[in-house]
Amino acid sequence: MSGSRSTTRARATAIRRRTPTELAAIDAAIYDYLRAEHPATVRNVFYVLTTKPVAIEKTQLDYRVVCRRCLEMRRAGDPPYVWVVDGSRHAIRWRGYASAEAAVEEAAYGYRRAIWADSSTYVELWVESDSVAGEVKQVAYEWDVPLLAAHGFSSETFLFETGRVLAEIAEGRTVQIVYIGDHDPSGVLIPEKILEQLHVFAPGVEIVFSRLAVTAAQIEEWNLPGKPPKQGDTRTRNFHGEAVDVEAIPAAQLREMLGDRFAEFMPRAELRRLRDLERRERATLIELAESGELQRMIESRKRRTRRRIDG
Repeated sequence: MSGSRSTTRARATAIRRRTPTELAAIDAAIYDYLRAEHPATVRNVFYVLTTKPVAIEKTQLDYRVVCRRCLEMRRAGDPPYVWVVDGSRHAIRWRGYASAEAAVEEAAYGYRRAIWADSSTYVELWVESDSVAGEVKQVAYEWDVPLLAAHGFSSETFLFETGRVLAEIAEGRTVQIVYIGDHDPSGVLIPEKILEQLHVFAPGVEIVFSRLAVTAAQIEEWNLPGKPPKQGDTRTRNFHGEAVDVEAIPAAQLREMLGDRFAEFMPRAELRRLRDLERRERATLIELAESGELQRMIESRKRRTRRRIDG
């Protein structure tokens, strides 16, 4: 009986109610971080708050507090919902068009040039989780770099399919895979296992696999907040130090690091030149689509094709 009362008292202490002043300080810290770093995940916000002079500690209970405060603030209208991303959920929608003309017009407006097509390097970005993908997808989009979520130790089926694609796309080019993952007993081994399997499924392809984050040097230099590694992970006995999640790195800083890494494979001046060319080409396509010229060209080609088949 006394043991039950002791447990109840401990739980009550753990979930103590914060004062209005403490909650106001937490809300202000949340808003300031999101204003500077958006888009970011709630876990990003949580890790940053554990380093601030607010009533948030590195516990699961306090993580839930941050989740709740972020939600209540967004429901109230400030910060806006778009400042927080959640890459862990997906929706599958099928694309359709009201007419061929509508499809042509959308293709014109959505035209993007494959900026790596003439490069001697093919680049991919791999991240450990969907939540991290949500943080960095805009940078990958700007640089036209495929983004893959490995989900920890990837299945062999996923790696087989990826290796087959790399073998087709590489065409003699060097494949640069940039990786972002947690620094924990499993996370430090994931890149090694991925690269090992990709070499099996894409033989003859030169693959360079580099970890952008999180590294031991970054943890020390930036004093990143960590936590004890999971004791249930059998790899823990060979791991030293605390486990540090990617979200411990401020989102804007991570995106800047990623852009700098991509710039090592293609100078920013070349990226700007290709994007300028893309804009001019898109303008031409839009002009053709709006004038109906593209549709007439398509119809003309269809008629020629039918004549060849019939003839």
